[in-house]
Amino acid sequence: MGLFGRKSEKAPAAVAAEPRPTLSATDLTKASQLMDRWDAARGNNDAMWDCIEAFARLGGFRSAQATLEAGYRMGDSYAAVRVPWRWWAEAARMANAQGEHALAGRIFLFTAHFTRLILPRMDWAMQNDIGLGYPNGGTFEDIARSAADSLRQLPPDMLILNVADDRVDVASALRAASLVAGSTAT
Repeated sequence: MGLFGRKSEKAPAAVAAEPRPTLSATDLTKASQLMDRWDAARGNNDAMWDCIEAFARLGGFRSAQATLEAGYRMGDSYAAVRVPWRWWAEAARMANAQGEHALAGRIFLFTAHFTRLILPRMDWAMQNDIGLGYPNGGTFEDIARSAADSLRQLPPDMLILNVADDRVDVASALRAASLVAGSTAT
C-alpha cells in the first residue's frame, strides 16, 4: 500500500540486456580473412553478395527460414537480420582491445559501406535471404567507437582500405567513425 491507502503501482520490469557474443582469437582471424575477401569481391557481383552472406553467417545467420522463425518469435520481422551486427560490434571491440587496430577500422568501413550504399537497395525479403539488415540499438555507433579508438593508434596517412577503385586513409576513416560514434540515431 502506498501513502493514504492507495495501492502503489509496480515499476515496470527492466528488460534484460542480451549478453555480448563471446569471440575468440580464431574469430578475429576469421573476421580479418573475411575483410580481405570483401576487399577482393567489391562490386555488384555474385562474389560480393556471397561475401555479404558470409558476414551474416559469421555473425550467427543460419538460414532464411531460421531468420523468418526468429523474427516471428521476436515479434519483429527485422530483428533477426540485425543480430549478426552484435557479433561484428564485439569483433570490433575485441580487435581494438587486442591491438588489431586496422581490423577494427575495416569492420567500421564495411559497416558504413553496407548500410549507406548496399542496404538501401535491398528490400526485407532480400535482407532475410542474405541474413543481414540495418544495425540497431546503437550497434553501428558501438562499431564506430571501437574503430575511432583504434584508428587513433595508427598513422593518419596509412591506407586502411586500398583496393583498385577505393582508397581510404586512417584520417578519413577516423573522421567518419567519429561522426557515427557521436550520433544518437539508432
